Amino acid sequence: MAHRKPKKQSIASDGPARSWKRLIPNDLAEVEGALRSFESFLASGPVAETACYNALLSLEEAVTNVIKYAFADGRDHIIGVEARLGPSEIVIEVSDDGREFDPVSAPPPDFDLPFEERPVGGLGIHLLRKLTSRMAYERAGGRNLLTLVLELDP
Repeated sequence: MAHRKPKKQSIASDGPARSWKRLIPNDLAEVEGALRSFESFLASGPVAETACYNALLSLEEAVTNVIKYAFADGRDHIIGVEARLGPSEIVIEVSDDGREFDPVSAPPPDFDLPFEERPVGGLGIHLLRKLTSRMAYERAGGRNLLTLVLELDP
């Protein structure tokens, strides 16, 4: 599974894309409402149950990780989320102004180590890699931008 930057025009090439946007405060209590809204967006289109589940889980994992680990200053921050639904894929972009972190370059977990010897973390990124067909990261203008691409027919 290659993890490279997706071409934004890829979903537009098959026909018009529909989009969904949400600004989420860096508060875990806000995630559930965003997920319900995203689920309604996905339900309004021809999205298979498995693709819907994968997209919801991917969004939850990405946003939750940002809230838990990106901000060290204790201040309020806003996480921008945008999703585009095309005929063959769902593209999710998560943007934040937290500390720089490239999940695409993070090493995979070492499953050969006994559980008690494994370092904490990394399983969420591993999950995102399994759920997505492509993943990309860039840092620009003091913001992290994580792009997740999921197939509609996984």
